[in-house]
Amino acid sequence: MLYVCGAVKAGNTSDMLLYQLTAGGNMVWDITYNGQANGIDAATDMVIDAQGRIFLTGQTQNGVSKFDYTTVKLSQI
Repeated sequence: MLYVCGAVKAGNTSDMLLYQLTAGGNMVWDITYNGQANGIDAATDMVIDAQGRIFLTGQTQNGVSKFDYTTVKLSQI
């Protein structure tokens, strides 16, 4: 399996995005994460631990021009 993370446009903002793809490039599933401020959010990296949990990390907008680093733990794959 192949995983791709980044951001997807959501109206005037963006959300964190994670795709799971087959070796042939077909999408298996995707998931988005919208930060608390409903602002500009983008994933920059991800890791899968030994138990199969996915950790997605990046930045989320927490106000008009302020950003936080954010890590989200997803369900097991």
